[in-house]
Amino acid sequence: MAYEGIGVNYGHHLGTLNSDEVRNDMLFLRGIGVNKVRVAMPTFTSSSAIAKVREVATIAKSVSQYVIYGVTAGDGTAFDQTEWTAFKAQMPSEALWASQNGIDEFSLGNEEELHNDDVSPTDATIRSDIKSLATTIKASYPSLIVSYQTAQTHIANWSSDGIGNLDKIGFNCYGGAGTFYTDVKSIVTNFVSDGYVSEFSTNDGISTFSEQQWESRIRARRNLLQELGVSSGYFFAYTDGSFGLPTDVWAIKKSDGAFRQSLNSISNKRKLII
Repeated sequence: MAYEGIGVNYGHHLGTLNSDEVRNDMLFLRGIGVNKVRVAMPTFTSSSAIAKVREVATIAKSVSQYVIYGVTAGDGTAFDQTEWTAFKAQMPSEALWASQNGIDEFSLGNEEELHNDDVSPTDATIRSDIKSLATTIKASYPSLIVSYQTAQTHIANWSSDGIGNLDKIGFNCYGGAGTFYTDVKSIVTNFVSDGYVSEFSTNDGISTFSEQQWESRIRARRNLLQELGVSSGYFFAYTDGSFGLPTDVWAIKKSDGAFRQSLNSISNKRKLII
């Protein structure tokens, strides 16, 4: 049975941008019934990376994909209050671009609680500031869906604090089958249709599995998302090799253009790889 909520994280290979490749990928995904794309989130200070993912988002929209776009404060080192303040100041202009370009869902960051210096801002401050940003941006762009995505380890914190004026919250869910079930069940229980899974895979991609083993594990996770009624689940990732990711570890589509067998586990149409 088709799972209309299935999506992919895309763009984690964009050392260089090939617009034709991106368009072909988006059309291919549409053809197998995958109609949701969460584009890679660049650091807010990288104008070149932002330009690349904006082009990806624009191409995806041109072929009728549902698109999540946003930027992150994290750059591989722990950010402090000064950097966090600068990040917050940039978000209204990012929201303006998203609104002007028909982006379906604008994200206020990704796993920011994992990227801060844990001194200033604290995790609690980040959650509070994200909700304040959502209020500000919703006031200017009421029709724009505003969301935030973070690690599965923060499900309880967001459940306790509430999501404020965020329209949606996504959680990046990894770990073994038992952990995955517990986390996804908690998302459904605490957030109902406002919560979803913004990333899912095994802990280390395919690195410890055969092709058949990896497909089986990804399929089991996809089936669980569907069975529990999760509105959206975005596989991580369609491509890799940039944005700090190694090559051919997380991706369904490898650097040589060949597909892994696990493509079958996200397709809504047919078995594609034997």
